[in-house]
Amino acid sequence: MARWTESMAEMQHLARMNQELWKAIEGGMIIKVRLKDDRDFEGVFCGQSAGNNARTMSPASSYYGDLRLRTLDGSMVEIDVLDTQIIVNCTSPEKLRQYGQAGII
Repeated sequence: MARWTESMAEMQHLARMNQELWKAIEGGMIIKVRLKDDRDFEGVFCGQSAGNNARTMSPASSYYGDLRLRTLDGSMVEIDVLDTQIIVNCTSPEKLRQYGQAGII
């Protein structure tokens, strides 16, 4: 769920994760996200919640949304960007075939 943050460390982390996200989706639509607790989620990128990185009344604040993935089983997973450790592209012909057969893409 989206939340407010004013911590410089959190804002820097968000900026780094956004860079990793856009780098990953430039190379394909299937990404893997590793959380700080070492859980992995893989799925088709379906966007981020509205208002991601929008400025608030305080110039030091950043409001951000969740990262949305459609997983191979068809469920939608929303991931809190601050809980994210790594985002990588894992698109491959085999992954595209799997997600295509499942009707996800």
